[in-house]
Amino acid sequence: MDCIFIILLLEGGIQSGLIPSNMNYKELFQKSTIAAQIVDSRQNTRYASANTLPLDPAVMEQAKRTAVELGDAVLHTQAISGGHIFWLDDLKEINELTGHLREANETLSERYDLMKAEVALRESRLHAEEKSRLYDRVAQEIAVQLNKADDLLQQSRKYPQQASNYLAQVCVISAYIKRRANLILLGEEKTIVSFKELESCLRESLDNLRLCGVITRLDFICEGSTDVKQIVAVYDLFENVTEKLLEQLSAMMLTAECKENAIRMRIQAGCKEAIRISPAFHLPGGTVRCEAQDEDMIIEVLLGNGGGIQ
Repeated sequence: MDCIFIILLLEGGIQSGLIPSNMNYKELFQKSTIAAQIVDSRQNTRYASANTLPLDPAVMEQAKRTAVELGDAVLHTQAISGGHIFWLDDLKEINELTGHLREANETLSERYDLMKAEVALRESRLHAEEKSRLYDRVAQEIAVQLNKADDLLQQSRKYPQQASNYLAQVCVISAYIKRRANLILLGEEKTIVSFKELESCLRESLDNLRLCGVITRLDFICEGSTDVKQIVAVYDLFENVTEKLLEQLSAMMLTAECKENAIRMRIQAGCKEAIRISPAFHLPGGTVRCEAQDEDMIIEVLLGNGGGIQ
């Protein structure tokens, strides 16, 4: 009885206002800053904050299974005694930031594509300029042989009865043009190349000499590598000898030996008639000795041993 009396006193004080108490829960919930509402088991709203949104019963049922996106907000729910509480997470700022990031990403992507196109264009231009430079260099270094080949072709059209002889000479010069251009391209990639490159150049030129009725032979004893400039110098000398003696050549025996970064080559050119005046040959960085013996001309070449191509 004492306890009941005390309770009645306290409750009377609360109801009369003598004892302050939180009685207006609905208004308190309505003024809440969160967007939420409490519903009973029949989905009737009992409490709702002022900034919440009216919810469709179907959306409420869907939210009980998984979160539901509603524009710039996401609806969540949690079961409580006698019903559920639904609340909204505001994603407006996050969505705005995401939009700004998306726009920035698109802008950066456009700039990247533009820069990539500019780089590709610059690389294409540089590649074209490099190819043009190589073509100009090749054309410049073999211009003499190109002019000779063109003159021989004109002579073959002018004198058809000697066309086969002129065309054979064109083949000899064309072999040099092909191999010389290849050496230029090799020199652009690397400075040291195998002696096999020199062997291939000499062998192809000698093979084409046979089209002119010249008997040829090559003894090549070389291993290892050397500066491409040395191979170019020796091959240019060989071509110079060939072109000066081409019309009177009957045979050409060639021996090449490469040892300790030195190239020794001996050319024995057999001619159709006795040689009266020995032609002069020059080898940059090396020595050339010529000796005429009746119908034969012997040319001894030495490149290396302290010398070199500058």
